[in-house]
Amino acid sequence: MTKITDYFKTKTIRKRGSIKTKVIVIPSILVLISISGIGIISSYFMRQSLLNEMDLPGYYTTLSFEALTYN
Repeated sequence: MTKITDYFKTKTIRKRGSIKTKVIVIPSILVLISISGIGIISSYFMRQSLLNEMDLPGYYTTLSFEALTYN
């Protein structure tokens, strides 16, 4: 009977990573995820801004051409 209880005690009391893992690896992973997220969001907004900026001159050129053809 003691062998069974000893088995369960050793199974439940397991080391869940060292201090090095908790202090260095986990914050490093969080920082990398944060930087990647900021980079993805920044590139998305930059792309949208660039497309909008490229679209406006074409729109105004079309309006001026249309005004010239109807006059």
